[in-house]
Amino acid sequence: MMGGGGTAMMGPHADVLGASPSSPEEAERLVHELKERAKGAMKAKAFPDAERLYQKAIQVSTNPKEKAILESNVSLAHFHMLKYDTSLTHARTATELDPTYLKGHWRMGQALMQLKRYADAMEVYSNILATFEENNKAVQKELDKATVLHQQEQLLLLQDNFDDMDTDTDTNTATPPLPTTKPNTNKPTTESTSTNVPQKTTTTSTSDETVVTTKNATGEFSKSDHVKGYKVVNGKKTSYFHHEMTEKEKKLIGDIAPKRLEPSVQQTSSELIPEEDADAMNNKKDTSAWNKAGTWEERNVSAWANDTLTQALKEVTFEFPKGSPAPPGSVVRVTRVKHVSEGHASVATVRSKKRYMYEFHVSIEWELKLGSETCRGSMVFPDIDGTVELGDGYDMTDFITTEGPPDAKPLLERFVKNDGFRTNVHAAIDEWVRLFQSTY
Repeated sequence: MMGGGGTAMMGPHADVLGASPSSPEEAERLVHELKERAKGAMKAKAFPDAERLYQKAIQVSTNPKEKAILESNVSLAHFHMLKYDTSLTHARTATELDPTYLKGHWRMGQALMQLKRYADAMEVYSNILATFEENNKAVQKELDKATVLHQQEQLLLLQDNFDDMDTDTDTNTATPPLPTTKPNTNKPTTESTSTNVPQKTTTTSTSDETVVTTKNATGEFSKSDHVKGYKVVNGKKTSYFHHEMTEKEKKLIGDIAPKRLEPSVQQTSSELIPEEDADAMNNKKDTSAWNKAGTWEERNVSAWANDTLTQALKEVTFEFPKGSPAPPGSVVRVTRVKHVSEGHASVATVRSKKRYMYEFHVSIEWELKLGSETCRGSMVFPDIDGTVELGDGYDMTDFITTEGPPDAKPLLERFVKNDGFRTNVHAAIDEWVRLFQSTY
C-alpha cells in the first residue's frame, strides 16, 4: 500500500506527493495519477504545482523514456514561470535520458532563445533538422529567427567596438596646443584649403593667443580636428571611427523602423480572403477592434476539434493478419478515448495566410478478444501537435495491459504496442489533421 508520509505536506496534492508505492504496479498507478494532476495544473496555469507533481513522477518512474518526457514537461513549467536557466537544465536532462525525444531538443532551443544565446539556439535547431526532421517548418522558422538575431547581435557588438574606439580617441589622444600668434591689425589670418566648399574665416583673439577657425557647410573645424580624426559623412562632421553599414549589412538587418498598419485593398479583397473570414471581418463579430488592418486574427475551434478527433480515434480498429498467432478474425478495437477535451485547436489568419495550431494529449483504451479470452489495456499519445510531420508517427507512452492471459504479451507487444493497431492510430490522427486543414 502507499504510505502516508505526505500528511505533513500542505496543498491539494499532499496525498500523491507524499505517497510511497510498495510495488511496481502501485508505482505505475501513482505516476499516472501524478501526470494527470500535473496536466490539470498546467491547464489551470498553476505552474509551481505542475512542477512539483512532475518532479515526484520523475522520482517514482523507472522508465528512462518516460522520465525524458517528464523532464521536458518540467522544463515547460519552468519556462512559463520565466525560469529560463532551469528550463534549459531540465530540457537538456530530457535529451540525455532519451536523445531521440525531439520535444526535449525543442525545449532547449526555446529556453536558449529567451536567454539570448542565439548561437547555441542555432546549433540546437540545426541538429534537430539534421538528425530528426529535415523539413520541419516550425524548427526551420525558429532557426531562421535565431540566425537573424545572432547577426544583429554581432553587428551591434561591432558598432559598440567602433564607439569605444571613438571614445578612447577623444579622451586619450593628446591634442597638440595651437600655435600662439599675435594679433594682426593690418590683415586677418586665413587658413588655406583645397576643398571647393564655401568657407568663412574668422579670427578669435584673446590676451594670450589667437585661434583661427574655418567654417564651411559641414560645420566648424579647428586646427586640432585633423589630429582627432574627424571626417565628413553625408554632409555631417563625425568621428573617423563612425561606421556606415554596407548594403549587405542593411539587407541582413532589414527595415526595423516602426510602421503604422493601414488597411489595404489586398487585405479586404474577396479574392484573397476566404468567404467565411471576409464575412466575419465585415460583420465585426470575430475580428478584434485593434485588428483593423487584418494582420492577425485567431479563431478558437477547440470544441470542433475535440468532437472530431474523439470520433476519429473511436473508429480505429485492427484485424490480425492471417498467419499471426491470434485466432482468425481477432480484432483490436477502441473502447474509450480520454482527455481530448483538455487540448486546444485554433486557426490564425496572418495577412491572409492561415496557420493551424493544435495540441492534444490523448489516452486510448482498447480491447482484444482472443477466443474465450479478453485483453484490455490503454496507451497514451502525449504530443499530438503541429511539430509532428504527417506520416512520421506520434510518440506513445504508458502502454498498460490491465487484463489478459500472460502468454498474450508477445502478441500485444508486436501488433498493438509497436505496430498494427498503433500504426492505424497514427493514420487516423494524420487523417484528422487533413480534415482540420480542409475544413478551416
